[in-house]
Amino acid sequence: MNLIFLFSFSTVLLSTNAISSVSYQYFLNGERVTDQEKIEQLLEKYPHLRPSGSKSTSFQRPLMTSSSDGKSVQESLASTTPAKKVISSKLNIRPPKRVLIRPPAKPENESTVQNLQKLVASSSTEPPASEGVLSLPNTVKEFITEQHNSFRKQVAKGLVPGQPRASAMNELIWSDAIAENASKWAAGCAFEHTPSGYYCGMLGFSSVGENLAVSTVSPRVDSSSEEALKDAFSRALNGFFIEHKDFRHSDRYCNPGKKCGHYTQMVVDSTLMVGCGIAVCNNGIQGFIPGRRSHLIVCNYIPGNNIKNRPPYETKPKNCPSNRPHRKDDLCTGHGPNYQTCEDSRKSCKTWKEEGKCDFCNNPFQKFMSENCAQTCGYC
Repeated sequence: MNLIFLFSFSTVLLSTNAISSVSYQYFLNGERVTDQEKIEQLLEKYPHLRPSGSKSTSFQRPLMTSSSDGKSVQESLASTTPAKKVISSKLNIRPPKRVLIRPPAKPENESTVQNLQKLVASSSTEPPASEGVLSLPNTVKEFITEQHNSFRKQVAKGLVPGQPRASAMNELIWSDAIAENASKWAAGCAFEHTPSGYYCGMLGFSSVGENLAVSTVSPRVDSSSEEALKDAFSRALNGFFIEHKDFRHSDRYCNPGKKCGHYTQMVVDSTLMVGCGIAVCNNGIQGFIPGRRSHLIVCNYIPGNNIKNRPPYETKPKNCPSNRPHRKDDLCTGHGPNYQTCEDSRKSCKTWKEEGKCDFCNNPFQKFMSENCAQTCGYC
């Protein structure tokens, strides 16, 4: 009499857990034995064929307590029923291959774009606290002024390709008053020029020039640092000056489809003062890239005198003006006898003021009053 003992091992997945079960089949002389009592008698006679750790052929209670259909596993897999029969009738699946499961490379149910956005957000720092208008240290003010004068000096020396030499180019000086007004406009985070007359009368001048520049800023950059400020202004001023390639001094026009007004404003020979402001706009700049952290640079020039169809500077030989009487390294510099004088030279100044002749804007008497009634009109 030959007793053949066969077993199979299967792993069945139910819900989120696993049930491991072992089923046994017994054959005697080639015929399958299913009678429970007879199997017990055979196993008592041949104890070495009894499954290890078990004293009966009844199936052990499963570890899982519920199945996906809501029934308890104890109900589905009765302890007195051979495991193979129950599993095949209820699930009818083959034992799955062993699978090595690794942690997910990215969060489930999220797109690649979302994950990249989270990655950028997690690696970046919060924007610096000093947002809005940024304060300019003296070193940055000096840098901006020197950059302007360096470009103007190139024009005065005739070193700009395609552009004639300027005969009397004024050296610019920095003005905190101008810079303050430029900063106020920059704080509005709008990429547009000030309305006509906005600066009229500033420091006693009716003409004020303006250049704007915008650029995006990384959240990781501290825009208030000296290095970042110098870099921002350097890129802006170079952007203004490079427009010389598209300016035709001979007929005072820009090349078709090109801009050159920023360049001409930078090199107006009669301009005396410059002041700039910068603001960081976390929510973007109107007219540029809304929602993208950016900065807006505003530079104002007094007097502006950047008039269409008029050359920005003289090319015929001439002396430096009285308010910049000395020539140094091809720039007109120094202060003349009427520099920042604050006195009246006419007895009728008070009367003229009452008549409205001190008004800064749209006033044909403004220049005369600034020269003769500076104290009464408050020009100094």
